[in-house]
Amino acid sequence: MIPANNIYFLKSIDQLKQPIKPIIFIFIGMVIMSCKGNVTDNADHKKYTDSILDSTNTLLRANKYKQAEAFIDNAYLKISKPGPSDLWQKYDYKVNQYLNFEHNTAKARIFADSMLFVLKDKSQIYKKEYAHALFSQGEVLMAEKRFYEAFKRYYDGRAFAYQYLEPCDYYHFSNKLGYVKYLQQEYINAIKYYKQGLTENFHCGPNRDFNDSFLYPQSNLNSIALCYEHLKMPDSAVYYYQQALKIIKERAKVFPDREHFTTLARGVVLGNLGGVNLQLNNYIEAEKNLKESIKINDHVRYEQQDAQTAKLKLANLYIKLSRFGEADQLLNEVQQFLSIRGVNNFGLESIRLKWLELKSLNFQSLKKYDRAFEYQRRYYQTKDSTSSANLGLKNTDMEEVFKNTERQHKLVLLNKDNELKTIFLVALGIILFLAICLLLLVMYYLKNSKKRNLLLAERNIQTQRSLKSLEESQEQNSNLLKVVAHDLRNPIGGITVGAAMILEDPGLSSESRALMQLMLASGQKSIELVNDLLKVNTIVRELEKEPVDLYAMLGYCIELLRFKAEQKKQVLKLQAVQATLALNREKIWRVISNLISNAIKFSPEKSIINVSMENSNDGIVIKVQDYGIGIPDHLKEGLFDMFTESKRTGTSGEETFGLGLAISKQIVGAHGGKIWFKSKPNEGTTFYVKLPIAN
Repeated sequence: MIPANNIYFLKSIDQLKQPIKPIIFIFIGMVIMSCKGNVTDNADHKKYTDSILDSTNTLLRANKYKQAEAFIDNAYLKISKPGPSDLWQKYDYKVNQYLNFEHNTAKARIFADSMLFVLKDKSQIYKKEYAHALFSQGEVLMAEKRFYEAFKRYYDGRAFAYQYLEPCDYYHFSNKLGYVKYLQQEYINAIKYYKQGLTENFHCGPNRDFNDSFLYPQSNLNSIALCYEHLKMPDSAVYYYQQALKIIKERAKVFPDREHFTTLARGVVLGNLGGVNLQLNNYIEAEKNLKESIKINDHVRYEQQDAQTAKLKLANLYIKLSRFGEADQLLNEVQQFLSIRGVNNFGLESIRLKWLELKSLNFQSLKKYDRAFEYQRRYYQTKDSTSSANLGLKNTDMEEVFKNTERQHKLVLLNKDNELKTIFLVALGIILFLAICLLLLVMYYLKNSKKRNLLLAERNIQTQRSLKSLEESQEQNSNLLKVVAHDLRNPIGGITVGAAMILEDPGLSSESRALMQLMLASGQKSIELVNDLLKVNTIVRELEKEPVDLYAMLGYCIELLRFKAEQKKQVLKLQAVQATLALNREKIWRVISNLISNAIKFSPEKSIINVSMENSNDGIVIKVQDYGIGIPDHLKEGLFDMFTESKRTGTSGEETFGLGLAISKQIVGAHGGKIWFKSKPNEGTTFYVKLPIAN
């Protein structure tokens, strides 16, 4: 039988020197192996793809290649967005079908390349799949007799696995390399790789799946035994076959859902064991083993191809025992199997070769020498053809290829290292050059900076002097303003008192009374102006604060100003929450009174003025809302400025001095708050005062 890409059971034809015969469980193994890949959530259709591949496997082992291919293609069409792992499993199946069952290396190469393409730029995510894809390319190259390239691909796959995969995963690749050595008939080296695979499989720990716990251990033991069988060391072969059967018996209980496969595997190992017993002339035990193997696997969905190998061994036993009729019957059954599978079916050459040899031997035993000679001639012709095909493989030293590839990789790495060193030296030179330029630039700017610092120091001194002069001038102006205001207050107060006393005279004429009333009003307004002037520069000094019940203060302000509102038939409304803050009572009262007075002043008769207070995230907000004449846009900008030009008379001709809002802003600012407004002409104005809770 022609070697397969992935070997789970190796089986000898007989005890004589014959071409190698592996039993192919490629598809089963590759399906199970590929399902173990690391799949991310966005590509996880694992249960569905597993069921697809299980069904396809059944069709494939029944020799229904076209039906299997159509089934998997149609099933995959139902996956709307297959992920990289899903596609990888499909291509992996295709490689095995075309390579190991249909011997179409051209198509196998297409899908092997597709396995790598679908993982492009994803090798660090799908590490295990990537390593297997490299080995799959190597296997296609092996089938194409391009052995040197195949071994280089094997090297790449193993190097990637050793760098990125866990030790538990190494055994896949050790097994593959062991199989290559087996094909080259280097059985001692093959045993070394198979035993290495067993050691690596031990790293998988106790929580192992079917592959790690059952499939690979018994497969490795079976392969080691087969190598010993070819080395004419039957006792060692029997030992390892028995170890394989022991694992099958013990671990089959752990996986009752895989009974079909575990039974099939037992049949293969029994057939191998029967062949060794035949070498040891243990004919009774050999017949027992071989018959049980045939009974298990000579059915559809089982390993019928291996059953033919067991039949040939049993036929050889019958010839030795002169049971020629039984031998001829078995050879006829094998002939029928070969005719059904086709002469060009890949993997049957070793069975056909052994069949030709035994047909010749059987005819010799029956003294039918002409027929015996014809089969003998066909036997040697086929054998020479097979040996010639495998000659290139035997002459290619895998270990030497590995060494050459490793040397090439090291040379590439060395060249890259030299390139990096060159780049580093060039970069270092550039950095040094830039550092020198930067140093010179820093020195230049440092020199200029000293000059600028001296110039700035001189200008700073001049600025300090100017500021000090301004402060002194401001202080003098403030003092002068206070003196003037204070000096004006007494005479104006006297005039006001005098006018009030004259107005008390009942005999005063109407014309004189009107004149005195005008004098009294002007005097009162002048006193208000003088008071504002005295308070302008005292707002921002250190405030004396005390706990103030703002709700009570608002009510008090409204009560005091209610008489003024009633003169214009206006209604003051209060809606407020309870709040107590640390404030300067007099100054905050002045702010609120000023805002309410302005609302009265600039609202028409019979209007409503709303005063409210509410909590905000970080303070208390007081609102004074009127429905008066509003503030035009051109007056809004300088509304809070001292001695502002944004002044208008009230709705009843009330005068304004432009100091109240400026003083209010200073008071609120001294409390850490802020004051602002919203206004629309002819619709009204709302002033907001926000005082922080910290007060």
